[in-house]
Amino acid sequence: SFLILFLPLTINLILNLSTFPLNSMVDDTNMNTFSSVHINEYWKKYIFADLYVTQPVLYNILFIIIPSFFSGIVGLFVYSISFFIKGNKVLLFFPFYIIHYLLATFENKFGINIYYFRYIIPLEVVQDKSVVFFILLNLFMIVFSFFTIIRKSGSDEL
Repeated sequence: SFLILFLPLTINLILNLSTFPLNSMVDDTNMNTFSSVHINEYWKKYIFADLYVTQPVLYNILFIIIPSFFSGIVGLFVYSISFFIKGNKVLLFFPFYIIHYLLATFENKFGINIYYFRYIIPLEVVQDKSVVFFILLNLFMIVFSFFTIIRKSGSDEL
């Protein structure tokens, strides 16, 4: 799952940097990246805003790595669910869909933004951002997956 996102996004970044070195940064505001309006109004609401302003290429690399790792973690989580749900492969994604739906429903209800999708998109304006929650969500899926795989690997279910 990691490579499915990482490879095409990396190739895209390399191609963009080689063909449009000054205008290849991700920006959907259609403004000049370093204009005073853009810096004063928009960039403060971005996750890792200081990195975006000072090192936009590193910002893009970071937002290639973050969704790629998240994709790998979700793939690992779905794989660990496969030990419990047998037969129907479509139902394997149902537990993650429940997590997705609950986080989207209660997005800003607790004073922080708990919807994971806001943290894997570059230049996403996030109100009440909490990178700690995003990290905790990932750690939960990793720990659950590893304990499930270790517990089930001793049996004949693998």
